[in-house]
Amino acid sequence: MTWTIPEHDLDTALATYRKQNGTFKSRMKKGASSLTAEDTENIIRLATHGIVRLELVVRPVHIPSKPYYLL
Repeated sequence: MTWTIPEHDLDTALATYRKQNGTFKSRMKKGASSLTAEDTENIIRLATHGIVRLELVVRPVHIPSKPYYLL
């Protein structure tokens, strides 16, 4: 199933979440790449009025101890 969330609802959710969470506000100033999975879950929950509740899983990124060019 695919959900479409209007941009206005996402903007409203971002504004609401920014007011609720001070650390989110500072992370947003650093850029969108600073968002956490929890931030995303909360923004989508707010934008859909609680209808959609994501359960995102953050998978660890494997970084070899020695880069390939040092092997």
